[in-house]
Amino acid sequence: MKALHRYALTAGSVFALVGATAVVTPAHAQRTIEPDARVLVATFRSADRGLGVAGADAIRTRVQQEVPVRQLFVIKKENINETLEASGYRPDSALSANDTRELARLMRADEIIDGTVTKTADGGVRVEARLALARDVSLSQPLPPAEARNVGDAARQIARDVKEARKQLDANKKCEQALREQKWDEAMRFANEGIGLYAQSTLARLCLATALKERGASADEVLAVTNRVIEIDPKSKHALGLAHDAYNTKGDSAQATEMLVQLFQADPTNVSLLVDQIIPSLVRAGNPDRAISIVDTLVVQNPGDPSLLRTQWLVLLNAQQYRRAIEVGEQLVSLDTAAATADYFARTVGALAADSQYQRAAEVAARAAQRFPTNATFLMQQGQLLRSLGQLPQAVAVMQRAYAIDPLVQNGALFIIVGLGEQGMADSALAFATTAIAGGADRESIGSALLGAVGPAVQKAQDSKLRADWQSAMAMAQAVDRIAPSANSKYFLGVSAFQVGLDALQKLEQTKSCAEARLIEDVWATAQMAMPAGASVSAETAGQIMGLIQQYSAPVGQYRRQLCGR
Repeated sequence: MKALHRYALTAGSVFALVGATAVVTPAHAQRTIEPDARVLVATFRSADRGLGVAGADAIRTRVQQEVPVRQLFVIKKENINETLEASGYRPDSALSANDTRELARLMRADEIIDGTVTKTADGGVRVEARLALARDVSLSQPLPPAEARNVGDAARQIARDVKEARKQLDANKKCEQALREQKWDEAMRFANEGIGLYAQSTLARLCLATALKERGASADEVLAVTNRVIEIDPKSKHALGLAHDAYNTKGDSAQATEMLVQLFQADPTNVSLLVDQIIPSLVRAGNPDRAISIVDTLVVQNPGDPSLLRTQWLVLLNAQQYRRAIEVGEQLVSLDTAAATADYFARTVGALAADSQYQRAAEVAARAAQRFPTNATFLMQQGQLLRSLGQLPQAVAVMQRAYAIDPLVQNGALFIIVGLGEQGMADSALAFATTAIAGGADRESIGSALLGAVGPAVQKAQDSKLRADWQSAMAMAQAVDRIAPSANSKYFLGVSAFQVGLDALQKLEQTKSCAEARLIEDVWATAQMAMPAGASVSAETAGQIMGLIQQYSAPVGQYRRQLCGR
């Protein structure tokens, strides 16, 4: 209640509180009576504002008549109105639960009576009221609905029900005190006493359920009590919360989620409950449509509410309904430009990419990079998306801009190296890798990225079977192995070096070249040094290569001596 929180009590509202003390004035003296409790009867909610005020007035009067002032003092209407006006509210305001609690605090109330008044088809009224504890308005006792010709007659029944419902309060208070002292058996005894005094008790039953849970009773014992509370009051947050915990203890995730759904329906303002717990639970259970239905209904009922639109957007994203999520997100930032945060752009880019709308995703990432020029992540996203679209030169250029802003941007150096390798720019990839490692990049990760350039070179040589291509692959593998040695770099080096020597061997009879014979020995020596470490990549290939080198090394040496004279 912003106004009630914001404004200090005025002199008038202080006077109202002082004047709210119950006083009896015999002819010969004046004596103040301190009541056991004070109750605030708040304006009832109604489509007809006047009917809501009339309902509260009638109940206030009837409760005063029904319950002795020594037991319960009913705070006067004029005191309530003065406090509301001092806080910037109209006297006939029907307040939210939080605002009602704040008003009760200001009025020093112990209990609250509020509810709704509606007109019936036959011209009468229906009053639905509840008695709540001011310290926690979610701890409440629903009263039986009253239907009558007018609010006065309905109030007579409500007042009698208030008197009956209050019979549990003393026992409930003792139960709660026992809970604080961790006297579980004593708490249960007082709770059962309260239930005995008022059969429809929700307050005493909630205390009983809490005592059972803390005492270590079985989940079924707790549920037997909470389910009875939920029958009486389907919107009891405490009962639904205790039931949720009990079902979780039983391992019944479906019923636990059902309790969360009912809990949210009881308090639709609890967006974090919906987004963080209910939606993931429903999605995991294969029922995202129910989650979406809940939030869609709220959005329809509250058009133009940015917070609900954001909730709907998050729910749709969580349920992987990306196209609808993108549309709702656009509505959100159109309604509230402040919602176009870095998080909004990141999620939208991700949703577009997940929906295979890569070009549009790249465009949104580019807009985000313009809006947040120091955020290198958006440029990296744009670059990766351009790469997926086959626009390699543009992709690498954008990623290099990101790297210039933040050399530690996630996977920045790796994607640049891969992009350069994919364009056949091996020398540029190697040069960039050297710079990146000098700048603190992880050597092993950079080595893995460089292998992305070696692999295509090896594949090209396998396809062409040309020695020149194998020599290029070997040179690339040697360079990578110098920068960031690994089993893979040594495997590629061993394979390509062997293939260069094998090609020379197959042509040696024809070339009769001393240089070719020396080449065979040199590259095979390289292969023999690399292959033991590369064997972890493919033991079979390593074994074959090492076997062939061993088989032909002696003849090659002999032939080299013949050709070279030594």
